[in-house]
Amino acid sequence: MLSIILSRPRVQRRTLDVLRRPSGGRLFSSPAGPNQELIQLLARYKKDEEALETRNPYKIRAFERAIKVIGDMQKPVCSGSQVRRLGGVGERIAKRIDVFLANVPYEASTKSVSSGVSKVANDLEDIRKAHIIQSLQTVSGIGKWKAKTLYDAGCTSIAELSKPEFFSLLTPFQRVCIQFAAHLDPSVSLADAETVKEFLSENISSKYEVLLVGDHRRNHLHSPTLSLIIIHPFEIKMIPPHAPYDRETKPRPPNSSHFYSIHNAFVSGAQAVSNVPLSFDVISPLESRGMVAATLAANPQRWKGIIRIPQRTENGSWEDRTERLRQIKEKEGHYGELQIFFAPKKCQGAARLALTGDLEFVKDVCDRAHRLALHFNEYGLWKWCDEERWEFMHGDNEEDIFRELGMEYILPDRRNFGFLSTTTSKGGRPRKKKMETECKPTKPTRDRPRQISETGKVEGMKGRPKKTTEKTEKVKRPRGRPRKVALQE
Repeated sequence: MLSIILSRPRVQRRTLDVLRRPSGGRLFSSPAGPNQELIQLLARYKKDEEALETRNPYKIRAFERAIKVIGDMQKPVCSGSQVRRLGGVGERIAKRIDVFLANVPYEASTKSVSSGVSKVANDLEDIRKAHIIQSLQTVSGIGKWKAKTLYDAGCTSIAELSKPEFFSLLTPFQRVCIQFAAHLDPSVSLADAETVKEFLSENISSKYEVLLVGDHRRNHLHSPTLSLIIIHPFEIKMIPPHAPYDRETKPRPPNSSHFYSIHNAFVSGAQAVSNVPLSFDVISPLESRGMVAATLAANPQRWKGIIRIPQRTENGSWEDRTERLRQIKEKEGHYGELQIFFAPKKCQGAARLALTGDLEFVKDVCDRAHRLALHFNEYGLWKWCDEERWEFMHGDNEEDIFRELGMEYILPDRRNFGFLSTTTSKGGRPRKKKMETECKPTKPTRDRPRQISETGKVEGMKGRPKKTTEKTEKVKRPRGRPRKVALQE
């Protein structure tokens, strides 16, 4: 009887060991303890991996080691790095532990926000906030700071921007963009740019000339903004740059937003009156003919707004004017952003050069002009005279400006900083191109010995010819002590 009683605990202990043994044959501690929920989570991950057809045995063993290490711990786990210090737990399992302790689903924490957001959020609320802010920035005129302000005010989508509490936070420029946000194309194609140029030329006075600039002149198939120059025949008074020439001070980097701005020092207030025709000779006719939908910004020399891209009918003619006006009223059709620059005829070459870009190319042109004691802007090329004043040189022709800077004419589709740096030197003069027929002298080899010409110069070698001296045969001296010769009587 005593032997039977003593044997019972041993049977129970063996039964518990069998129950604790997993299918893989390895032992791990009982899940009961301060980390029971975490062990159950890892066991579920292990079970899911075993159920896969392409299961990874190494991953299954990693889960088993982690379950054993955490099961032996007497204190609750606070972070994944705490378990990694004990050994047997890898980086990925430690990350799963951190996600579990943060009460965030593991699948959501591994998702990254789109390319506009640089930081990957681990919290679902941060991910949602990042998506909303990025979607609000797709509206033209709304930047990152304004998008954050709208989100903090409670705005969660573009459709809610029309609500009074959010609409009051926007500028007039942004309010106009919201009205056409659903129909505004993010980029204007080259074909649409040519269509707009043709329609504009046919619907304004013939005394104006319309030219295409910007990315489309560089043969880019798409561009976020369409840019045009309208050359007017009015005589203007050119006002030179206000800053004197200083070789040590670098010129200000060009900025497309500064070209033909109302605050530009090169245009006086009296001269601005002559540029009013941009409004009543160009913009007003386009509004009445169903092309201009809204004005975003305007001054006497520059206009920016939203236009409806005109379409042609099947017979090749433009669609009816009443139909275009109706579609603008009902927000139908395709829309895009348009910039119009009003430039004088004597400055059309400089205007095309400055507005064609790209900005890196224009910056390099300005730097070259500065090194030659010149100044370039959208009005022309200026020269610093001995009387310490600026004198206007050229502005109506691009070729003349390139020639004064010591550069060859560069085609618009090659006007980028990378092409410019490989074709011209830093001093403003074009590099000398090597002739194709020129070849390097070949080095003498065993099969090709050196040849000496009649003048004594070694062919195929540089430098002075070596002096050749005639070799004289040396008389060999007999070795040893000289023999004694008998004296002759």
